[in-house]
Amino acid sequence: MDPWKGRNRATEKKLLFLKRRMIMQTLSMHMKIRTANNTDRDNIVQLVKDGLKEFGFDYSPETSESDLLDIEREYIKNGGTFLVLENKKNELIATGALKKLSNNQYKIRKMYVSKSHRRKGYGNGPISRFTTLRHHYD
Repeated sequence: MDPWKGRNRATEKKLLFLKRRMIMQTLSMHMKIRTANNTDRDNIVQLVKDGLKEFGFDYSPETSESDLLDIEREYIKNGGTFLVLENKKNELIATGALKKLSNNQYKIRKMYVSKSHRRKGYGNGPISRFTTLRHHYD
């Protein structure tokens, strides 16, 4: 039986909002989101390598991943941000970054979630924080 069958669009949107809210509340109880720094680099690179390999891509520190060589310079000091999501054991679960392109343009980058934590809403943590930060940048 399809639980969505017979529901109108407004009801679907409200239920989706409530589901996301519940996920975020659960995240806040078991996880923490913080700004990354260069000491996180090795763990971030490993998460990126694992994700790329899984989907048949190579890690390329000379080109598309060169921004990971100095996260603080590439993201934080240039007006963007790089977030990490960690569990209570300080294990890296997910990453997400906003790279500043111009005064009012940003690009979402480095959205990775560890394989064992995918499809559980953990990617919503960085995305929700970006939405909040957007108002700060405007």
